[in-house]
Amino acid sequence: MARQSFFATDVKTLNWEITEQPVQTVFNGNIVTIEGHKALARNDNGKVLSIKKDSYNPLPNGRFMEIAELIKKYSGFELTGYQEYKEGAKVLGYLKNNGDVQKIGGHVIEDYMLIGNSFDGSTSFFSGCVTELLRCTNQFGRINQVSRIRHTSGNEVKINEFLEQIKQHFKARSFMYNSFNRMGEKIVSDELFEKALNYILEIDVNTEISTRKANQKELLASCITAESRELGKNVWGLFNGVTWYTTHELNSKEKVKGNIFGTPYKINERAFEFCNSLVTA
Repeated sequence: MARQSFFATDVKTLNWEITEQPVQTVFNGNIVTIEGHKALARNDNGKVLSIKKDSYNPLPNGRFMEIAELIKKYSGFELTGYQEYKEGAKVLGYLKNNGDVQKIGGHVIEDYMLIGNSFDGSTSFFSGCVTELLRCTNQFGRINQVSRIRHTSGNEVKINEFLEQIKQHFKARSFMYNSFNRMGEKIVSDELFEKALNYILEIDVNTEISTRKANQKELLASCITAESRELGKNVWGLFNGVTWYTTHELNSKEKVKGNIFGTPYKINERAFEFCNSLVTA
């Protein structure tokens, strides 16, 4: 099942910037400016990414890349590049750990730090960590909630605080890997397997399950069974079955690397919570 990592980035630099333009309309043949609002557009192709209130204070790409360089300096990670989604309305930056390489059960895990920003209000500025098991490119991302910074007039102060708190990411990373290492030591019984499926998919055992949920449960169970054949019938195999399911089986209109948004993120978080509870009890 060995595969090449697909954590490649779109570009090495963001060579465009955001501009603020007045919002106008035509009324009785006259051009009227809509007060209190502005259009956020790219300066390279003129694409309007969103219409926001004047109080919305976007983080420019230039500052976003400066932050990435500072994280690189503080962490020792390599800045691998950036990705754009929705024509640039959302941007992500990836930094890769090329030093302290981790192995779980003999399989190499790549460790990334991720930062994100948007110009349409879909996300605040945020940071998180993403792990990828190279054996089958399963991905598990965790957002560092402390680093979410809203697009307001005081965001620069918050960003400076975030840069001082960057060490918290590495503390969380150490906790996560310690938990991963212990997952291979605990065997998963049939009873625990069933309990895990119900918890991860939020199935109430006291109510009748829908056909859609039953199909989800069957698919997730097959993913866990397949991963457990290679990794062992243990918590590590269970967890990787879930990340296989969220990385390779769930359909998504916008595939964001690392499973850091939406349903894949939620399922992975519930899986990590359940599996971690088994090895820390």
